[in-house]
Amino acid sequence: MSEVKVSHSEGEASATVTITGSGFTLSKKLLCRFGWTTVAASFIDATRVSCVTPKASVGSAEVRVTTNGADYSASSAEFSFAEGVQVTGVEPRSGTSAGGVTVTVTGSGFVDTADLACRFGTTDAGRDTGASMAAATYESATQLTCMSPAASTAGSVAVEVTVNGDDFTEGGVQYRNEIGRAHV
Repeated sequence: MSEVKVSHSEGEASATVTITGSGFTLSKKLLCRFGWTTVAASFIDATRVSCVTPKASVGSAEVRVTTNGADYSASSAEFSFAEGVQVTGVEPRSGTSAGGVTVTVTGSGFVDTADLACRFGTTDAGRDTGASMAAATYESATQLTCMSPAASTAGSVAVEVTVNGDDFTEGGVQYRNEIGRAHV
């Protein structure tokens, strides 16, 4: 097993995760184990299975897979159960549309992961509506920073955060891009 596609689950909510590895087979005894909690798995192909995470407290768990119900994979991946991620503010609230402004994002549930990022703008049903991604620097569970990207037009955009690269907050806190103005 080499990878867990979704690296965290928020709070007590369950999430469907895809586990990538090799040698998976279709079996009635195909299972995923998060720490010591076992859940049913669904066969996708010889290199992927999916399973729904169990409800758990905030923290990390090793994930392993078995195809026979007894012998679990020697390799494992780490999965994090995190509190719900929320954005409550940005500072400064506006900046030049040329980008490059360090924006401090406040909120809760931030986790220091390789996929931590800010999204400036929104997507609509999977259709890009001008959203731009920016890498984020973890400061604490309640604060991170990211550089505002360049924007082709002036106007307000929502700033959202992801800790896993797939799921974003939906708070709608606004950052305003202004033509020819320094940040305020």
